[in-house]
Amino acid sequence: DEDQHKWNTELLQRLNSGEEIRFEMRLKRTNGDLVWTETSIIAVQDLDREKVYQYVIVSREISERKKLEERLRFMAYHDSLTQLPNRSFLLKEFPDLVHTAEQQDSSIAVLYLDGDDFKSVNDDYGHDIGDEFIRHFGIAIQASVRAEDLVARIGGDEFVILITNLSKIQEERKAQITCIIDRIQLSLKEGWKIKNTSFTPTSSIGISIYPEHGSTIDELLEKADVALYEVKRSGKNQYIIFDEFEF
Repeated sequence: DEDQHKWNTELLQRLNSGEEIRFEMRLKRTNGDLVWTETSIIAVQDLDREKVYQYVIVSREISERKKLEERLRFMAYHDSLTQLPNRSFLLKEFPDLVHTAEQQDSSIAVLYLDGDDFKSVNDDYGHDIGDEFIRHFGIAIQASVRAEDLVARIGGDEFVILITNLSKIQEERKAQITCIIDRIQLSLKEGWKIKNTSFTPTSSIGISIYPEHGSTIDELLEKADVALYEVKRSGKNQYIIFDEFEF
């Protein structure tokens, strides 16, 4: 159990010196269920012999509080409509993805994806249908990528996909990215129904590459956004990598 490390030699030394130890830990009920507790431990000494003869442990269950903390943590890093990660999650996770990429000598692609003509969905069908449309849009994207990739919604109909563990050889990497984009476009083309109305949306995608186009998520998002603007300017329902067009 991961909580067993708390019961080590250092902890006993601190207790035996008279310190009261407080921490959160999980305890197992008789039925096998694990519950979170806030636990205090203190050593009781035999005053005559000045030896510790027992340890007093007091625990109170805090499972509901831990659930609330987990819920608040989830809300801070996820979009409430789609339940996908948000921009804050990208900022938090990107350094770890970079570390892994450096260890694997691999690349990361940042896909900035924008649904084409989403405004018309809201205008024609209302915001309730628009929200459901966005939720389905996110599901379609998530289903099109690999388990190790990261999909986030960063606002409106804008999504970001981090494609990890890509080749550093340009042509190989482009083929890997294209394969995933093909799956996204196919999934969107298959579409979905909301209240008997069928939707088959398209998307425009701007792409930047780590480490060629930047070392931070902000730099890479900025350049992917520039590429996305170029896609929109040239006709939508396409994708462009940042350094593959003329400014």
